[in-house]
Amino acid sequence: MSEEKTPVPEIVPDEVSSEKGSEVGELKKRIEILEAQLRKEIPVAEDKEEIIKQQIETYIKELQQTPNIATPSSARDEAEEISRFEPDQQLGALISLTLEKGLPKALSVAQALNNPAILDELHDALVDHYYQELIEQGILKRQQ
Repeated sequence: MSEEKTPVPEIVPDEVSSEKGSEVGELKKRIEILEAQLRKEIPVAEDKEEIIKQQIETYIKELQQTPNIATPSSARDEAEEISRFEPDQQLGALISLTLEKGLPKALSVAQALNNPAILDELHDALVDHYYQELIEQGILKRQQ
């Protein structure tokens, strides 16, 4: 049985911000637009959660695609240090880096690791983190 993804309405951001801490604000704007679109369609609660998580994933991938002339030496240095850790510790270090220095910096370091599996795990962990953050800040309501 193949898993079908719920189609996510496309939301075009005004501009992808790379400022630390702006992630939740940008996600809030996107979620408000998405919820307005979803109210018209009245999805099942599980579908709504999945659609919101897909939107968070899209935002993370957009940040990752933001043109960077070259990986900054600080990101290469941090990637070199993190690469010495075990894979689960690498993921933990990248999540800590996200919380300390912001999502763009952590994504830059994760890309410099040149390990698609770690990058994918980081995406999954960040989607869950930002979804919970949106609930804790009252931007989203916990699904019943």
